[in-house]
Amino acid sequence: MKKHLKGIVLNIENIAKDTVRLEFSTPLESILPGQFVSILIPHKTLRRPFSVADFCLNSAFGTNNRNFDSILEENAKNKGAITVLFKLKGDGTNYLKGLQKGDMIDYLAPLGNTFTIPDNKNNPKNTASASGDITIKTTDARGCETVDRINQTVMNGTKGMDKDSEPSGAIETKAVACAIGVNSSKKALLIGAGIGIAPMLYLKKILDKKSISNYLISGFKTEEEVIKGSDGVVIGGSVIDKVQNLIDEFRPEILYSCGPKVVLQMVCDIAKKNELRAEIAMEKVMACGIGVCRGCVIKLEKDDAIKNASVCADGPVFSGAEVIWE
Repeated sequence: MKKHLKGIVLNIENIAKDTVRLEFSTPLESILPGQFVSILIPHKTLRRPFSVADFCLNSAFGTNNRNFDSILEENAKNKGAITVLFKLKGDGTNYLKGLQKGDMIDYLAPLGNTFTIPDNKNNPKNTASASGDITIKTTDARGCETVDRINQTVMNGTKGMDKDSEPSGAIETKAVACAIGVNSSKKALLIGAGIGIAPMLYLKKILDKKSISNYLISGFKTEEEVIKGSDGVVIGGSVIDKVQNLIDEFRPEILYSCGPKVVLQMVCDIAKKNELRAEIAMEKVMACGIGVCRGCVIKLEKDDAIKNASVCADGPVFSGAEVIWE
């Protein structure tokens, strides 16, 4: 259920060419991989949607800045942290780039649905509730506890972000190491293109914590635009050119992807050819972000019928087999 929330900027930094990482506090106890937030930009009519690239709980918010610490103390209920990534493209993202630690952010969250997370009952770190939800608790080096509640019946989820145009040209593979070796028969191949890597990074984190073997391949137009976190990187060419080889070698049961339309369509084509399931985070320019304006409608084929769906409200993650490409 979406909420109108306010958070405090905890960290903001450039992580690649024209690419910014923004972390802000939240009272939410969990947010799922694929969901997104919609941030208010002062003096702008429309909010800006951003995929969640990371989420953690009980982050160490204290600083040496007394003014900043007093703001945090007044907002003690905000014990979680949401991270988003964005490319600098216009007034909205340039405004966000100019934010400082301690500045307030007005946002809606959580929005959208989520990716299907394969069940792995062999992982002793996971605890299941009577409803079938999986709760995962871990603590990273920062003392930041991640609490992820994954509903096993959810079938889809992410948002439409500003993305790079599809890459073209020669391919350079920067990493070809095998995916994380874990004790699981489940395997997932994650494909990110440009800033579309954002929800893939959070999804990968959750899959790792569930001991589900995965491999993240991402593509960028130039080396300066590379965002860290992938198992393999394609620079200056199409990430799609590597997908079939990875399927042959890694043999995943499911493909996940986020990126420009052309990349998503090719991911779906490859999945169909290999008789694999694919879930894709669709990208559309959004206005309201809650399904009211119907400005981000796509067509799906479900139950032998053509149906309209809003990317923001019904997605943004959809089964690749259902999307009608226009």
